[in-house]
Amino acid sequence: MSNKIYKTNDLILASYLKHKGIALDSYQKDAKGRVTFQFNVSDEDVENLVVQYLNSEERAFYDELKALKRLT
Repeated sequence: MSNKIYKTNDLILASYLKHKGIALDSYQKDAKGRVTFQFNVSDEDVENLVVQYLNSEERAFYDELKALKRLT
């Protein structure tokens, strides 16, 4: 199983990966202030974790938080 650099600018997904024990390798901030998080993780692990995240209670909570925020 080979590792590769997985990049995301999704703060919630990056937090979920860290919560699941994946170490943050680095991050980069662009000129507009957007941050890209970089993780060194196996293809299989990241695929499984992303699927878990998309079906997680954490993701459902965040989606509800965004929906309520749009009301305010």
